[in-house]
Order: sequence, then structure tokens, then C-alpha cells
Amino acid sequence: MVKNGKVVESRRFQRQRDKPRLTPLCFQLPSRGWFFKFSLSLLLGLSFIFLWQKLADPNCFPVKNIKIRGDLTYVKQSHLRKVILPFIAKGFFRLDSQGLKERILQVPWISNVSIQRFWPDTLTINFLTKKPIAFIGKQGLLDEQGGIFFPDNIGSIALDLPIFVSPVGQQKYLLKTYTKMNPTFERLNLKIKVLKLVDQQYWYLKLNNGLSVYLSLNQPYIQLERLVDVYSEVIASKVSMVDYVDLRYAHGMAVKFKKRTSYDSTSQLR
Repeated sequence: MVKNGKVVESRRFQRQRDKPRLTPLCFQLPSRGWFFKFSLSLLLGLSFIFLWQKLADPNCFPVKNIKIRGDLTYVKQSHLRKVILPFIAKGFFRLDSQGLKERILQVPWISNVSIQRFWPDTLTINFLTKKPIAFIGKQGLLDEQGGIFFPDNIGSIALDLPIFVSPVGQQKYLLKTYTKMNPTFERLNLKIKVLKLVDQQYWYLKLNNGLSVYLSLNQPYIQLERLVDVYSEVIASKVSMVDYVDLRYAHGMAVKFKKRTSYDSTSQLR
């Protein structure tokens, strides 16, 4: 409508323009694609549960073959099988490899072990044993790392090993000393049968020929060289009559005989 040269909206048109507009609502039903995805997810979940139950059943995937590899000198294969059987009862997939490893390492002779599973029914166990170096204490053995272990079958195994005697906690010191002394006695075709650290003051050794040797704590290896110098010519032929050789002197040594001979009871060799 034109009024006074201007376009003026009518009141009716203004009311219609100012009236709030209603936005139409659209409602859609779920599509078939959504239902298919839901059904597929449900099917996969149920399948997974069913598969897990089957894997958990030891009768479906049992361990039928056990292969044991290692030094069986001190470890009985029958004993290891007794340790293994409770673990394989759970089947191939549910076997607790870490738990089995920890249990096998509790066998005193075993130092390391690895466990492998091979599809479909094989368990392989590889192990390393400790190397005994000496007897220590009443029922203990000292290994090459200086560790003490207590095997159950120590009384039934023939071991030609020396005996170490020392205060508690000194076994590694004895092992180091024994390792350094051994080559010297090998030159004389002798073996150490007893190595004793006496009161943290001196060494006492008993050799395989019955000879006893005393060494100072400070310079035992230098003193042993003195023994090597005279052993073959002076001591070897009379070793059955010698009680001990004492090398704890700055120079020379003392030799004590078991009984009175043409030699003095105690002779100074220089």
C-alpha cells in the first residue's frame, strides 16, 4: 500500500510477518544398514566368547609332546616331568609359561631355562645347570658364580670336589683364591682337597697326597712359588713322612715331619 508517496505495509501483513514460524520436525526410522552393523557386532562378540571357551578347554588343544634339553648329569628327567605336568594340564593356550619357568628354576641344579611352544601340541624346555666347584658347609655346593645351592641328591652323587671352609659371606673370596692357586698345583700334579680361611689370618690347605700347607694371607701366591721350587727335589719323595709345610716366613719355609727320622723334627729350608 502506497501512502504519501511511500510504500507502507498493511497491519495484516505485519502481523503475519511477526508471527513466529514453526520449523517442521522430521523423524526417520532406523535404516537397514544400522541393524546389519548391530547384528554383525553381536555375532562377532558371541563367536569370540565361544572361541575363548574352546581355547580354555585343555581337551581341545592338549600338550602331547614334551621335549627336554639340557645336561642330565645331576638333573633327573623324570623329576622335571613331574614339575611340568601340572602346568600342561591347562592345555596349549592356557599354559602359564612364566609360572612354569619360575617353578623349574627352583630345582637347585638349574641355573637358567627357556620355554617354547610349537603348534599344535609341543612344549620344548631348554635348561642350563650349575657347575659345582666345591663343597661348602654341611650340605651346600659352591657354583662357578660364587653362589651357594643345596641339592637334595648331594649324598647320591659322586663329586670329586674340594671343601671350602670360611666365615659366612667369604665364599667368593675363597673361590677367587682357589682359582688363582689351582694352576700352581696343577704344575705339580696336585689338587687342593681342603681350602680354609683361618680366623681371617692365614690359609690352610690340604692336598690330595695328604700334605698340609700353611700360607700367609697377604702373599700366598709368592709363597707357593717357593714350594714349587723345592717340591720335586726335596718334598715329593718324602711326602708320606711330612706332616705339613709352613710357608708363612719372609724367606724359606718350615717342614714338620710326622715322626722322628734322620731329619730334624722341624727343618728350616732356605
